[in-house]
Amino acid sequence: MSIAHNENLIEIHNVSYAYATELVLKDVSFVVHRGDYLGIVGPNGGGKTTMLKIILGLLTPTSGEVRVFGTPSNRFKHRSALGYVPQNVAGIERHFPATVEEVVAMGRYAQVGMFHRLKKNDYAIIERSLEQVGMANYRQRLIGDLSGGQLQRVFIARALAAEPEVLILDEPTVGVDVHHQEQFYALLRKLNTTLDLTLILVSHDLDIVAKETTELACINQTITYHGSPAEFVESGLVEKVYGPTVQRVAHHHV
Repeated sequence: MSIAHNENLIEIHNVSYAYATELVLKDVSFVVHRGDYLGIVGPNGGGKTTMLKIILGLLTPTSGEVRVFGTPSNRFKHRSALGYVPQNVAGIERHFPATVEEVVAMGRYAQVGMFHRLKKNDYAIIERSLEQVGMANYRQRLIGDLSGGQLQRVFIARALAAEPEVLILDEPTVGVDVHHQEQFYALLRKLNTTLDLTLILVSHDLDIVAKETTELACINQTITYHGSPAEFVESGLVEKVYGPTVQRVAHHHV
């Protein structure tokens, strides 16, 4: 998928946010274009997850403006256009008696409405979502019987079932082993390049984000960088943001 730099899907303009008297974000501005694979990095407590919640409409900025598909966020009604995979899905209640297919079907209700019966077309979309993440053969498996990596794929399928245009993932590989992390990032690459999904990924793993994404934003209360991941690694800002003991690594896109 090519990036459409003339089409802004999400616009953040001078956004600030405070919890009571604690300032978390200050004058943050950036744009997400159609086709971007944006990685958001920064130190713990820097405001990354808060920024995602503002984009999703879960929090209202103290000041500034967020526009989603050209509409001010507080008036944007088509929330199913933004798919969301929250932190630490591997830590959910494993004894909840739901199958893979049932969990993915929950995402479909975001599109059709909670009190509507699913129709043949809806089940076709659920099946397609399972196939896109490689979990179709597990549709009748209980979620408590899945590995962390498999469970992560199920929650991505749940988001895909709503047919979003933007997929937002918050620290998606927490609790997932290294082998499954590699498979997971290969899946995200496929979603971006072959399924035309715009991605926003929050991660503590600067290493991976610099390698995988097309754009990088570093948030530490303010925006300290927004641009090429490779240039960020080479700029010297890594040590400035994370401290002098951070491990320096250079990555190139493949």
